[in-house]
Amino acid sequence: MPSVLPKKSQGSDCSWRLLVLFGVATVCAACGADSSPNAYADNAGGGSGFAGGAAGWAGSAGAAGSAGAGGYAGEGGVAGQAGAPPGGSGGGDAGAGGTANPPIPGPKVKFMTFNIRLGTANDGPDSWPKRKSLVFDVFKNQDADFVGLQEARLFQLQEIDKAIAGYKRVGIGRDGGKGGEFCAIYYRSARFAVKNSDTFWLSGTPNKPASTSFGNQLPRIVTWGRFVEKSSGYGLYVYNTHFDHISQNSREKSAALLMDVVAKRAPKDRFIVMGDLNAGEGNLVIKFLKGNAKIGGKNNPLPMLDTFRAVHPNETKVGTAHGFKGGTGGNKIDYVLAQGKKQNVLSASIDHYNVGGRYPSDHFPVVGKLALPDQ
Repeated sequence: MPSVLPKKSQGSDCSWRLLVLFGVATVCAACGADSSPNAYADNAGGGSGFAGGAAGWAGSAGAAGSAGAGGYAGEGGVAGQAGAPPGGSGGGDAGAGGTANPPIPGPKVKFMTFNIRLGTANDGPDSWPKRKSLVFDVFKNQDADFVGLQEARLFQLQEIDKAIAGYKRVGIGRDGGKGGEFCAIYYRSARFAVKNSDTFWLSGTPNKPASTSFGNQLPRIVTWGRFVEKSSGYGLYVYNTHFDHISQNSREKSAALLMDVVAKRAPKDRFIVMGDLNAGEGNLVIKFLKGNAKIGGKNNPLPMLDTFRAVHPNETKVGTAHGFKGGTGGNKIDYVLAQGKKQNVLSASIDHYNVGGRYPSDHFPVVGKLALPDQ
């Protein structure tokens, strides 16, 4: 699997070093952004969650300290070691456990994925200038905390920026920088702060702009961000993508690469994947993402839940690509997917908003609201 080297497009450069010296476990932080105890999920249990303790400094026969409480998901505690400095004598005491901070209550968060149709297309009565106000309406009507767009050109994003208050966005174009289509992520800036964000390409060279090697002729990208709720310190990742519309091989390799990147995220906060996957619910790609099939002989290490199906398991009128006609037949190819097979999904919908038979896009937006688990 190709390696995606981390890059920082927002926030600061943070590095953590665990230093065990003479039985003293120390966590050093160099972070210019948010250094509060809850800013990073790996440290959600407090700094002492990394080490069992430092007692036993003076002794040569002290017992190892027990693992500190509060490490995130079992990843935090590293047992303290008995100290034996030169000249020490006598038995040291066992290290004391770290003190855990109380868990952060899981927030209620609303997500929307929306392919807004590229604004340069010659769509006649459905061209961008004649329907952009309807796109603005969708933003206002849904009032989501996070909105993942596909097919957006920079000029479309700039018009949304001016028309819709309260959001900021992350992401670059698939041709690199400002060029080509974006998979931008809009977020409620009064509620959330972005700590890290980046874009990578769905190819064998994911850090190379505009690269293609999976069978797709057009570049395909994933834009992601790690966001922290300002009021609580709760952290979560949002991944937004647009898989290829022609090549099944590209879609399968894209899904495998995406989940490989997600699995390597640090810290291990909760995550959401959303986007136009150009694959119906019976496609191998969707089965893989949900943990029900293998790609390349491998399972998805982090199976996900389709938030729409959690609320509407038997709905049949689920088509999301309708060519400006408003039809609901066909496949659902747009998704809001949540980490884990069991989630508290409060609501989910396919938004059929239109004005007199005129639609905001050739895709319906798909919306999901979740009560995320405590952190």
